[in-house]
Amino acid sequence: MVRINGHFGIGEAAYVSALVSHKDLSIAGWVSFLIDTGASRTIILDGDARALNLAYESLQRYQPGAVGVGGVVETYIVENCTLTFSSDSGDYIEPVPILYVLRHRRVDRRVERLPSLLGRDIINKYNMVYSRPGGSVFLTDQPVPR
Repeated sequence: MVRINGHFGIGEAAYVSALVSHKDLSIAGWVSFLIDTGASRTIILDGDARALNLAYESLQRYQPGAVGVGGVVETYIVENCTLTFSSDSGDYIEPVPILYVLRHRRVDRRVERLPSLLGRDIINKYNMVYSRPGGSVFLTDQPVPR
């Protein structure tokens, strides 16, 4: 059984933390991902890319880029990395065939604070329980009562 516990941030937002790693690119660092059912892909944003010391020049450029509320953003991909989640039964490794990395042209405080997103490419592999009143959010491979 896998149960990946999340946590609530400011307001209603639910997050889950994972160790992002890629041996060949020397990437290894923890990222707190906003669980975003509106995002089709899992995405690392500028602040976390900087914290992970990602070298954009060593990444493959993704054309035409990512489209969001603010328009098109320069996008890169990291192929075959892993997300390691702490679960109730120990560490759980989730392979990620393509992880997207955004790079805004101008990174100010507002952009720097934008959270990385856990998208449906990962979320859809699990059942999600979200209970703000109960104070719990988690992803699980177990059936959830209807």
